[in-house]
Amino acid sequence: GSCPPQTRLSGAPLWGQPMALFEGELGEVCQGVMLEAPAFYLLHGSDDDVFRHGASYLTLADLLQPLRVCTLNFDEAAGDCRTLTELADDYARRVLADLDEHADGGVEGGGRGRHVALVGYGLDAVVAHRTALALWDVSVEVALILLDSEVTWPPEPSMERLGGYPWLGGQVEAAVLACRAFGLSELARREVVSLQEFPNNLMTPEEVEEFLMRIYWEVASVSGMPQSYFERYIQDSSYVLERMQSLAGAFGAPDRVFEGPTLLLLARASLAEFGAAARAGAERFCGGEGLEVVEVPGTHYNMCQRDKVGVHIALPQAISEFLLRRGFFGPEAMQVILAAAPLPDGPSGLPPKRLACAAYMEFVD
Repeated sequence: GSCPPQTRLSGAPLWGQPMALFEGELGEVCQGVMLEAPAFYLLHGSDDDVFRHGASYLTLADLLQPLRVCTLNFDEAAGDCRTLTELADDYARRVLADLDEHADGGVEGGGRGRHVALVGYGLDAVVAHRTALALWDVSVEVALILLDSEVTWPPEPSMERLGGYPWLGGQVEAAVLACRAFGLSELARREVVSLQEFPNNLMTPEEVEEFLMRIYWEVASVSGMPQSYFERYIQDSSYVLERMQSLAGAFGAPDRVFEGPTLLLLARASLAEFGAAARAGAERFCGGEGLEVVEVPGTHYNMCQRDKVGVHIALPQAISEFLLRRGFFGPEAMQVILAAAPLPDGPSGLPPKRLACAAYMEFVD
């Protein structure tokens, strides 16, 4: 069937399109194409930006501007794919088409001579790995960035992880993810354990409705979320979760190693739950000697969201410094970044973009 509609929130990509260009605080600058800088493609399907309106990725987009920052959306065409490999190949074609559309004589090889960075989060990390392989095969210089996530599926058995226990249905899984996103992990674990008692782990429609309302009141008590928003979230996310579950199934491990540069960002507060498995998968299937692992503040579910004092600077800073070390930026591109309008000051009193660029400027000076 077709994808359900999704309302566009401020700054978020319009879901339902094959590709969306973020328009954040520096929207006009973001529209420009800087050929000395990498193009970022954020896979936005069943990622762990749980509420699927781009809140987490918008933070990244704002801090990575004035680079070209786009999402590869799980739209109707993506929903028609029959396997994760088909989905990854579809995303690779979209990236190549975008590079060709914005080609320029300033880069050797035109658009396809430009560096690319793929960002994967949650189950989308599996798709990002496959997409990186497809781009690498046609000689695109691509870096893979994994946000606290594995490149294998399903994860090891666990009552705390999507995929770590028998599938509970799209609506139930979406509600459980909402609990985890708002710090109600223990509640989510208890609910998952109790649901194992249902035949085939499935409930009647009436039981599902009762479950959703119970979860809503728990989530609302800590978030103030309106019921209409929660219902829309369940509708949108359950569709994508169902489709991604059917694509992933027992995907297992990748059939080969991505040899390009890879950055694995681990959420410090979720190391026990996610860190060891994500690291093991990355060490086996990513980067070889080109793999870097960096810990950043936060949990798996809020590591790149805005927090009460601003934003998590450490994550975009780690991404920028990684790509700087790998030669993905040219000097002219960095000068443009430094001249861009600053975002709210970070903890050090410096604009986040200047924090992210400090290592490069020390190098070129």
